[in-house]
Amino acid sequence: MWPFVHVGLCLAHAGIMNAENCPHCPYYKVGEGTFACFIWWGTPKLWTNRDGPESPWVKNYALFGISVLTLFPVIWLWREWPLLIIYLLGIGGLVTSIALNECSRCLHFDCGNCGVPEDLRQEYLRTFG
Repeated sequence: MWPFVHVGLCLAHAGIMNAENCPHCPYYKVGEGTFACFIWWGTPKLWTNRDGPESPWVKNYALFGISVLTLFPVIWLWREWPLLIIYLLGIGGLVTSIALNECSRCLHFDCGNCGVPEDLRQEYLRTFG
């Protein structure tokens, strides 16, 4: 039963983030009716574009939701150390690859995870405005 609960939590979190965070992203505004980001590539847009940064609630919820989803399996993996180590290494690899390959070149400058240097942000905004 618990794997189904975890999948349900993942789907609920993805739906909330899709509805509250994505419409603020520049990648959401690109394209004709579909997403253009690395996570939701090719899926249909369901909400209208929103200008400006997302609310503080979304930023806090995102951290809370991801923490819950990441720590949820640790309860059962705690007794199986080899599986726990593999799980944590997998999560670490995922976070590292996203930070190095996606967040460091993302156009969503209002996102708290954006790793684009400030000088590149300013140059981009001067050029494409």
